[in-house]
Amino acid sequence: MFKFGKKSRERMKGVHPELCEIMDISIKRSPIDFGITQGVRSLETQKKYVKLGKSKTLKSMHLPQEDGYSWAFDIHGFIDGEICWERPIYDQLFTTIFATAKELGYKLRWGGAWHLDNCIDHYPDLSCHDMTEEYVSLRKSQKRSWFLDLVHVERSRV
Repeated sequence: MFKFGKKSRERMKGVHPELCEIMDISIKRSPIDFGITQGVRSLETQKKYVKLGKSKTLKSMHLPQEDGYSWAFDIHGFIDGEICWERPIYDQLFTTIFATAKELGYKLRWGGAWHLDNCIDHYPDLSCHDMTEEYVSLRKSQKRSWFLDLVHVERSRV
């Protein structure tokens, strides 16, 4: 069973309690270790990320929302103690995270499936892999670019 380290715990401060609850349970259930890379962001950091192409919006859910909390996390997976950025790892991690959110009755939006306002409504009928493929196919059919942020999860606005 995995647990969050000091850095991940620090990065959870200021993030909505529902998201923290999902992550606290998911880390214990996950077959893959993971950590929190970001929770709350300042507007200055968000502007920098947009300029660098790391983000597409100045209305990020990482910024404190009306309730005072950030509504987003970015995570990273670990394989043998090393950060891993391979897509199948994130499909597995978010399968665990979605199952936990569904069990708790919480709604999530994921950076691997931006077209879905609440991925939990579609899980487990659609796997994480299928959600991403559906998003990319939709954008291609619209002759639009796509932006995959497989490490990002946010509280659904719906």
